Amino acid sequence: MNESHDFTLEALIDLDGFIAEIGEGYWVKIEAKKVKKDQESLMELSILLPSIPQREKGY
Repeated sequence: MNESHDFTLEALIDLDGFIAEIGEGYWVKIEAKKVKKDQESLMELSILLPSIPQREKGY
């Protein structure tokens, strides 16, 4: 594996602009961009990705 190239990151960035209907009137749009790591970017990420509550057992 080439450690200098992140193929997983490349695959995620390739999904930029992807739109899918997931059923019952819900849609998902993926926006993925590569940015420099800095404190401001980390703060924006924490705002965009709020914590997701865990499902109850039995799902």
